[in-house]
Amino acid sequence: MIVSVQDPILIGENNEPQPNIALLKPRDDFYEESLPTPQDIFVVIEVSDTTIEYDRDIKLPLYAQAKIPVTVLVNLKDTVVEIHTEPKGGEYRKVEKLKRGDTLRITSFPKLKLKVEQIIG
Repeated sequence: MIVSVQDPILIGENNEPQPNIALLKPRDDFYEESLPTPQDIFVVIEVSDTTIEYDRDIKLPLYAQAKIPVTVLVNLKDTVVEIHTEPKGGEYRKVEKLKRGDTLRITSFPKLKLKVEQIIG
C-alpha cells in the first residue's frame, strides 16, 4: 500500500481533487508517471473542520460517482468518523458513524483497528 498525502487523484477528465489522505494500490512507478485513478484507490480520507459542508456536498458525491470503494470523513467539528461505502449512482449507500469509544474497521484492511479517539484525539 502507498500512502498519498494531499496529492491529487484523477477522477474523469476535469477533476483532480486532493484528498487529505489516499491509500493506494502499489505501483512500480509510485505514481510518478501518472496520477492515481479510482481503480488505484483503496480508501480516501478527508479530515474536515471548516470544510465539512464542501467535503460532504461536493467531494463525497464525486468519490461515489467515481466508485471509490471507501471514503472516510473525519468530522472534527462533531467528533465523529464517518465511513462511506457501497458507492452507487453518485452516492454512498452505506454510512457508518462512529463516535468516541467505537472502533474503526475497513474491510480492505481487516487487521486495521483504530479507536475513534486515536483518530480525533
